[in-house]
Amino acid sequence: MRFRLAAVLAVLLLAACSSPPTAQLQGFSDAYRSANEAGQPLLDNLALAEKSEGQINAANQAGRPTKAGSIPPEMPDAACPRSQLQWQDVGPDTGFIRGYCISDAGYFASLGDPPATQAFRGGLAVLGQYVDVLIFLAEGRNIDELHAELQSLSGNIGQLLAFLPGAGGAGPAIGGAITALKPLIDAAAQQQNDQEIKRLVLEGAPSVREVIEKLREATPAMFDTLTASSARAAVSPAALDNPAVAKTDIQRIEAYRVTVSNFVVLLNGLETALDKLVQTVAAPETSSLQSLTEETANLRIYADAVRKAIAALSQGG
Repeated sequence: MRFRLAAVLAVLLLAACSSPPTAQLQGFSDAYRSANEAGQPLLDNLALAEKSEGQINAANQAGRPTKAGSIPPEMPDAACPRSQLQWQDVGPDTGFIRGYCISDAGYFASLGDPPATQAFRGGLAVLGQYVDVLIFLAEGRNIDELHAELQSLSGNIGQLLAFLPGAGGAGPAIGGAITALKPLIDAAAQQQNDQEIKRLVLEGAPSVREVIEKLREATPAMFDTLTASSARAAVSPAALDNPAVAKTDIQRIEAYRVTVSNFVVLLNGLETALDKLVQTVAAPETSSLQSLTEETANLRIYADAVRKAIAALSQGG
């Protein structure tokens, strides 16, 4: 009787030790979602600024005279040569671009994101779906569920890879990071052995980590785009004659410096938490669940900081 009781207790203890840390994993998933949602308003602002700058660049490239009265030189790598796309003067500071350049569509369309913003959103979306796959693995979901999630991730990666080469900025860099991920995900989706699926998915973790690194490296370009309009206004002739005129624009530039910095800290937190989540999935019996829980709490704090900074910007702060 004692032997049976001891055996039962041993089995229960083993089951408890090997069961997935569902609460911690779900906590991380929730924290990622809140972090992603907090970053979306910043990307919305980036989309507006990128479209504005893209339209200005298109007009300048078509030959619109600058404020100084000179015509900007044609860019050697312009997608649409000036011979096909020219600026038509109508009056002082008034005119339009004659013709249409397909590569400018992302900057003029009222639908969707312009290229750099789409690259950012796509990179974050791939990160989120990879996290979902890790949690599916840790929770021991059935093979059919895993296959469906893996196939969906593969499809989203394929769509992003098809778009990124022409995205400019962070696009090619993010594309390079996830190119190595797709064959691993495709191979995992063909497996019927959950341990082999886990091995292949975990081999993709360095590529996913690199996506975060490339997003972080692209934040200076994000800052430049977000502040371009204010930066021009801050050094306009009127502002140079009277520095007080530039005060509001300078405040907006510095507000974006805070907001983009918060976004960088958020990316740093996601990178650290992803590493800990990978460790938990790879070896749940040895991973520090407390450490994962702490980083999850940090992510929520970072996300809240990003939301507050965006709110201050939208109110003119």
